[in-house]
Amino acid sequence: MSTVQVNTIANAAGTSSVPVDTVISGSCKAWVNFNATNAFSPNPSTSAIKASFNVSSILKNGTGDYTINFTNSLADANYCVIGSASRDSAATTWRVLSPVNDGFLTGSSCRVSTATTTPTAFDNTNTSVAVFR
Repeated sequence: MSTVQVNTIANAAGTSSVPVDTVISGSCKAWVNFNATNAFSPNPSTSAIKASFNVSSILKNGTGDYTINFTNSLADANYCVIGSASRDSAATTWRVLSPVNDGFLTGSSCRVSTATTTPTAFDNTNTSVAVFR
């Protein structure tokens, strides 16, 4: 495999550029949009995934509780997880289950949950997760 070493990447017209470190360190490392009301059979599932990047499958641990498995592992568990969840008629909130030191974020997966505003764990039809490092 060859390696290309550059300081800046530019568009074809040369009118816009970005430092390579921005691409390497500032890009989304994984993202997924999935239907959490899916049957998840088998579990972990790929059938619930609507679209994704660097996500191999999703494990449903219980209602509103999911482990997102990465296709290519991240260097470590020092990353940021953001997300949103919605369904047809109920307001929902988003939360990460636990901090890194409890093992819910690893280089190969992250565990997240969704809940209604009451809060009650809930499966949502449109759940999105993005991972930045």
